[in-house]
Amino acid sequence: MALDPEGPRLRYILLATNRTGTMQLEMNETPPEYNFAGMTVFSSTFGGREAAVIFEAEIRPGP
Repeated sequence: MALDPEGPRLRYILLATNRTGTMQLEMNETPPEYNFAGMTVFSSTFGGREAAVIFEAEIRPGP
């Protein structure tokens, strides 16, 4: 497997919480250039379940 030197470069934001209200607030604060990439729910090591949401944005080369 190799990285395509001509391919897009991406930057990610990961949000994780066990409260839906907190997740909604954090998602609303995500910068507009970031797009939804995926979501999952997992068991937390602190107990309970947490939701994780991933956003991605392409890094554009500067002028």
